[in-house]
Amino acid sequence: MKRSTITLLLGLAFAVFAPSAFSQCEPAGWSPLAPVPSYDYIANGLPSGSDCWGLTNASYVTGTTACGWTSSAFEFSYGGSLAQTVTIPSSDTNNHFALNYLLDFEDPHHVSYWDSISVYVYDATTNTYLSGDSYNGGMPDLDCSRRALATYNGSLAGHTLSIYFTGSSAFSDTHVRVRMINFWGWHS
Repeated sequence: MKRSTITLLLGLAFAVFAPSAFSQCEPAGWSPLAPVPSYDYIANGLPSGSDCWGLTNASYVTGTTACGWTSSAFEFSYGGSLAQTVTIPSSDTNNHFALNYLLDFEDPHHVSYWDSISVYVYDATTNTYLSGDSYNGGMPDLDCSRRALATYNGSLAGHTLSIYFTGSSAFSDTHVRVRMINFWGWHS
């Protein structure tokens, strides 16, 4: 009797609390601000916390001012990574896709081999690399720089994608941060 009561209570707790826990990771959805009606498949891309992302040697930070306003971001330590998996619904009719994000890259040492960031969009359904970007300390510093990866043209309906950032900051006064991450889809 005790076992069935515990099982019932756990099942009830999961049914009541699980939807609210996962609702945080819903995609941002349709944007009324885009010049072309666009759907953002990323959850928590601003960010407003570390929810919905897999972080390794990366952290959610607040109070950054590189964009001219106070905002939050993900900041990379040495050997850091940030990842999110998104599944495009099988009924999706969008046929153009692009990853955009804002990058702060402040490296007073300008060391290309220690301080860097790479970004990948990988289609796990077809085992295909769709797009990527990289930046390193040998390049000029960036504050709140909009980065837009090449647009992928074609249907991704029913595909599972991995959005993966790897960043490395070897010095305490070097900052590698991303914010306002969007994976847009639109139809033409």
